[in-house]
Amino acid sequence: MKKTVLVAGLLSAVALSAVACTKKEAVEEVVSEVPAITSETLVEASETLVEASEVVEEVKEEVAAAGADFTDEFASTIEANEGKAYGFAELGGVHVLLIANSTFDNGDGTKASDDAYVYVNGDNGVVLCGQLTSGGTAYPISVKGDAFVTGNRAGIVLNTIGEDNALVEAEGTDADYEEAVAVAFIE
Repeated sequence: MKKTVLVAGLLSAVALSAVACTKKEAVEEVVSEVPAITSETLVEASETLVEASEVVEEVKEEVAAAGADFTDEFASTIEANEGKAYGFAELGGVHVLLIANSTFDNGDGTKASDDAYVYVNGDNGVVLCGQLTSGGTAYPISVKGDAFVTGNRAGIVLNTIGEDNALVEAEGTDADYEEAVAVAFIE
């Protein structure tokens, strides 16, 4: 009887030991899958931040080359719309940022768009003024004087920035469109 109890106890101990080893191995396996934060990981994160900073500087340089007044608020708006095209215009001394979902080749080596959101720097930062929509690739969003010029089957439309930073619409003529310059977009 003592032998039976001793053998049963020994078998129980072996079984418990096997379960404990299995659980230990399972824990070790899970822990080994968790990535360790190493100095290499920190260096990679630091390099990513430097690259992001370089991208912002490149955007600033492109804007300066385009002759538009650049502000940090516009940089944030451009970054927030990553993957979209952007362009600049000046309407009556006001620098304007345009963000477009898509562009097309304007036939002169530049990119143009027929649909874009319009932003200006307001008293409290960047303000969305509204959306310009033109009638397709034959009518890219253009600028003449202090107005955006868009066209469609119904005619030519002029838009400018009002005192409340909203787009204000007025009727235009075909001559307005012929003399307008298409806004160049950067992808």
